[in-house]
Amino acid sequence: MSHGTDSQITTRNGVRAAWRRDGHRVVVLFVDDPERDEPAFRWPDHPMSRCRSGHIAFGPETYPTTADLREMLPEYAELWAAVDAEYGDALLAATASSPAAHAHRSFFALTGP
Repeated sequence: MSHGTDSQITTRNGVRAAWRRDGHRVVVLFVDDPERDEPAFRWPDHPMSRCRSGHIAFGPETYPTTADLREMLPEYAELWAAVDAEYGDALLAATASSPAAHAHRSFFALTGP
């Protein structure tokens, strides 16, 4: 997937994470936590004065995976689990509609999406 495109938003308990597929993994672009009073920053400690409090940005050189974030920001474990679940759902949907899946169903005369 190309850099910076096809991002998704997942929200849990009012906290939003923007993420995208990066090859065979999911990476997180930013987190917005409206309950967090800490000034906005780019990880690990670069202030972002133009963003509202509670915004945590990642990148632009590299973006963390949800596995990385479970260690970096464990307080958002529910959010990382939700991102992983939505990523898994997206992979299943893409696989089910792939040309290979259609050929397989046709070969075995199965019906489906």
